[in-house]
Amino acid sequence: HINIQHTREVSFNLFGEIMLDTIPSILVVDDSASSRQMIAEILVNFEAKLIFSDEGSQVLKQLESQVFDLFIIDINMPHIDGITLTKKIRKLPEYTNTPILMVTALAQQGLITSAFEAGANDFVSKPVNYHELNARVSNLIQKYLAEKQVETLLSQMKNRNDELIDTNRQLQTFIEQLKADLIVTENKLNKLLISLSESATKNADLIGINQHLGH
Repeated sequence: HINIQHTREVSFNLFGEIMLDTIPSILVVDDSASSRQMIAEILVNFEAKLIFSDEGSQVLKQLESQVFDLFIIDINMPHIDGITLTKKIRKLPEYTNTPILMVTALAQQGLITSAFEAGANDFVSKPVNYHELNARVSNLIQKYLAEKQVETLLSQMKNRNDELIDTNRQLQTFIEQLKADLIVTENKLNKLLISLSESATKNADLIGINQHLGH
């Protein structure tokens, strides 16, 4: 396996502008050592972490411990071909939208339709062109990371909205409780006023009686 990591950390915002915070991870799956080396040389200056695998069956194990932002998969591979691998990747909930770029020989153009039906997003033909591969990888990564950022923002907005709803619910409960407490307090005050009024009336009667007896 070839594992190439660039030190510059980047991602893209909604406008395709670079922001330094994370390194996109790209998994290249190709059984041909020369093809893997060629892709490594083409993407050597691409701001990403490149990980290479020579067999499709190993990829499914890698996905259990690693997260990728893009797959570059050769269609024609032994054991598990690129189309079958794409189908298996798409069955994983966390990879339903992760971009997949297929690599195919000119003689395999008839498989492109099957690749798209399996869940591929784009393809390049061998021999891979330097500018074409960089452009397609860049477009797929930017679009995917932009969508992830939108999802994150929407999730944050939903969480914030849920928090506001919960806070409002608590405030309403507090207000209702306060109203109930005020009613109880008002009833107690009314009873106290009635009691004081009755006491004052009794005292006035007693004073009147004493004054009458004094005469």
